[in-house]
Amino acid sequence: MSTDAPISSGWTFGDGGTSAVNDPHYTYTNPGTYTVTLSSLLLNHSCNSFATKTIVVAKPAVPKFTQSLDCNYNLMLTSTSLNTSRVEWFINDVLVSGATSFISPRSFPGWTRHEGWWLSMLRVVMWNSKRL
Repeated sequence: MSTDAPISSGWTFGDGGTSAVNDPHYTYTNPGTYTVTLSSLLLNHSCNSFATKTIVVAKPAVPKFTQSLDCNYNLMLTSTSLNTSRVEWFINDVLVSGATSFISPRSFPGWTRHEGWWLSMLRVVMWNSKRL
């Protein structure tokens, strides 16, 4: 591996897009599998060096949820989100479930009681990733 600085760089992103800067920012408009290639001419070298990687651009997640309340006022939330491979439920930044459905407990450390209801911050993280 050379520590010589690049004199020139050229990127191809696999969808027709290119860049001539060393550290480009690039956005894909469609999901798919792309081959990204970097070609650089390094200082003190007479030939181009190449690096190629395959990347997968996933479809964006589309959040969608259903909810129901049982007779004990337990709230069940179910992710019916599109393009997700994993769902994580957090309460007050504590991971409480990795299942598609989540039943909210009636109380949780850090919750505040307000007019008979327990209030807290619920955060849902959806993943849409594939391993090559």
